[in-house]
Amino acid sequence: MKLSTIFRKIPFGFKPIVVSFVILSFSVMLSLYENDWVHFERSGSLLVIVALFFFWRDDLAEKEEIIKDFMEYEDYCNENTTPIKPGDDLEGVDLHIWYPVNREKVDIDFKRDKKFYQTIEVVIASLGTFIWAYGNFFMQLFLPL
Repeated sequence: MKLSTIFRKIPFGFKPIVVSFVILSFSVMLSLYENDWVHFERSGSLLVIVALFFFWRDDLAEKEEIIKDFMEYEDYCNENTTPIKPGDDLEGVDLHIWYPVNREKVDIDFKRDKKFYQTIEVVIASLGTFIWAYGNFFMQLFLPL
């Protein structure tokens, strides 16, 4: 199985975590190989880029707009249409199909997802900034090369 296929199957919210873990793992291995923590320290800047890219690609606003369109269409259909009953004459009838939206569940899901995305963004950006600034210093304390 291709690596790109595996990466596509990872939910969007977990992709930056996976990418950050790969970056950190690679930088630690490279730093150990080179006997210098500078590669680990530079990986912090890459983590900040991952967090910024994730923030930029946040698709919640787009999903929220789609759900809002569904809700508006549901309201329109509820106000301007009547259900078909057995025996109704269907000639000249416009067919409107919609999916009822559970508005409370949608609101709860969006709030949960938004908080999750923001937490990931802040944690990765903060971790990246900390590693970028002090990675070499702390790694020399714990594992001197």
